[in-house]
Amino acid sequence: MTTIDADAHVFESTATWSHISARDAAHRPILITTDATDIEKLKGADANTKARPGRWLIGQQAYHALTIDAAGYPKGAQSAADPDARIAHMDRLGVDIQVIYPTLFFGLITDSTDAERALVEAYHRWMADVCKSRQGRLRWVAPISPKNIDASCALLGAAKEAGAVGILIPTIDLDQHIGSRLYDPIYRLAQELDLPICIHLGHASAIYRLLRPEGVANAMYVTAPLTIACEAVIKMGLATRFPKIRWGFIEGSAAWVPYLCYRAVTQYGAMESWRVRAAEVLARNNIYVSCEAYEDFASYAAYGGDNYLMIGTDYGHTDPGVELGAFQALAGRNDLSPDQKRKLTETNAARFYGLS
Repeated sequence: MTTIDADAHVFESTATWSHISARDAAHRPILITTDATDIEKLKGADANTKARPGRWLIGQQAYHALTIDAAGYPKGAQSAADPDARIAHMDRLGVDIQVIYPTLFFGLITDSTDAERALVEAYHRWMADVCKSRQGRLRWVAPISPKNIDASCALLGAAKEAGAVGILIPTIDLDQHIGSRLYDPIYRLAQELDLPICIHLGHASAIYRLLRPEGVANAMYVTAPLTIACEAVIKMGLATRFPKIRWGFIEGSAAWVPYLCYRAVTQYGAMESWRVRAAEVLARNNIYVSCEAYEDFASYAAYGGDNYLMIGTDYGHTDPGVELGAFQALAGRNDLSPDQKRKLTETNAARFYGLS
């Protein structure tokens, strides 16, 4: 059995931005330190960016940067500075293949069309370098630049050749969502390339950030854009318009799936036949969802969950959603059949990412 981690991550680093071309050097992110020169650069930053040492400064916004290797990870694993150390760690965790997502691009908010394009292009070059000789173990999901759709389309064929197994679309980008016609060229190309569309937890909306509860756990806040995006696929008929696309919703657990399936077929009130139709929502719309090892899979079975859920560990990050031992934990569950475990750890992810 080949185990596939459907949701792993890298932290972007100075090595990432070394792949920014000379013509775009002005858009290279600045790693904030306590150096007086860096402090001077912060004077132009937005007061609400929380710009401080240990963050990337991009335009007038600051973003978390990995400045040390966190406990639980080998040195160089989180940033992929040492891909072989990362692979050795995967071996210890019982993972054969990681599908790697970025970190920065889930919340990148910039008014600069050129900066967004430059960062995306650099990330593509970097991940191609990291994974080129390790495609049996490390695969990646290619971000796009929503402000540069034509330029993004031009990157995707090469990205697939370099090991990319999906296309990352933001849940919300400024005032756009995944149902926007803006993305139609991406979706058409995704069908041609047989690359799934991957929608990951996170958003790029300054307005939505205003809703974030301060100082308390915020699971509903972070998950809501993901569920809204999934509902858009269902209600806006994207699966009908682009019938060959597989749609993946990543890192929000699967606990919201029964609710969304129910609401997808009972918008104007419960109807007697809702159970039959709700059971078909995932299959009918070609929707896959990443999940965690300790979830109540029995409650998802009625919605076809056995065939559309896949385990993701959130490898690389340090937030409460990380489950580095997810594959061992799932293997130890005695309430799941061997076939269910195989689907959750291998079959479904292989089908979604085109790895079978």
